[in-house]
Amino acid sequence: MNSHLTNPETAAGENPSRIAFEKQIRECNSENDIYCLCNRMAHDFGFDYFLILDIPTGSDKELSKLSLITNWPKKLMACYDEYGLLENSPAIAHLRASTEPLLWNIADITAERPDDERRKARNLFESHNIHHGVYFSTHLPNGSIGSVSFCGARPLENEALFLTLNYLASLVYGRLARIRQELKPSPGVLNELELSILSMTADGVPPSEVCEKLAFSEQVLNLRFAQILHKMGAKNRMHAIKLAMKYKMI
Repeated sequence: MNSHLTNPETAAGENPSRIAFEKQIRECNSENDIYCLCNRMAHDFGFDYFLILDIPTGSDKELSKLSLITNWPKKLMACYDEYGLLENSPAIAHLRASTEPLLWNIADITAERPDDERRKARNLFESHNIHHGVYFSTHLPNGSIGSVSFCGARPLENEALFLTLNYLASLVYGRLARIRQELKPSPGVLNELELSILSMTADGVPPSEVCEKLAFSEQVLNLRFAQILHKMGAKNRMHAIKLAMKYKMI
């Protein structure tokens, strides 16, 4: 992997400020802060896109459901899942087996895929001008395993940049985990009835049918929803449903 990296001394003065990024990471207080920061990091290190994800289990089939924050184009993510490219991903296989970072180019990494996926994967990424990238493995004391990755048209060839970005990626993943934990509703925050209301609403059951099933009036249902929003810190019903699904409450 490091055979493609140049000596750090050859790029003196070109290294984006590690200290400045460390400070910005510590100051992030929301997922949007992390998104904006990673956009800047991608740009400053010569990339176009970033992806922060949880390492999938064998049963996971869609990258979009594992993605925590990303600026991948929607079409890229949608096609990736439509083509079923997660299951045989060489990058994911590497991250499951090793804590070492993975530098890749599109020709080599797609060559490791089954024949029927090779052309689809290569054409998909090349259509978005993605030819090179890097995956950094990230781990937390609680056992959580994830990755912060960057990709774009140009390779990361300088070792000083590589080492700096590897260090910053670990800080980003850790900060994001803390932010998400702070935002996560406490276990048991909703009672069984409130979870039932959220679950039925998420399934598209009309309010009139929810009231009928629970023997509520519409006024009582609205009151229950007001309590749910307050407990979850949600802005509206859709926000409450998204939070409940995000944290596997329903």
